[in-house]
Amino acid sequence: LSFQAGVHVCREILFLCETINENAEGEEPHKWIKFGKLFYVYAFYSDKLVGMLIRARKYGLVDFEGEMLYQKQDDHKIVTLQMPIAEIRERMRASGDPKNCVALVKK
Repeated sequence: LSFQAGVHVCREILFLCETINENAEGEEPHKWIKFGKLFYVYAFYSDKLVGMLIRARKYGLVDFEGEMLYQKQDDHKIVTLQMPIAEIRERMRASGDPKNCVALVKK
């Protein structure tokens, strides 16, 4: 991955978090959405939902039960933002490291 690819992944993860925030229930900092609803909404934009969810969880932006989520089988599972969307926007940066392409700057 080049730096440019890292920036792209960073944007994709931010878009995912914004999509969750806009379609979620509950209150910040832990807004939540069922995976089935998220899959339906996100499918209009991208087919990379599960990969982006796993990356977003790696960086502590979202959480969900289990290692992987599967359409239909896991539609009832909850995906939860781990911080307010404003904080995610403020702290998230492309790191330049191909392996860990996102960095969260300290508050």
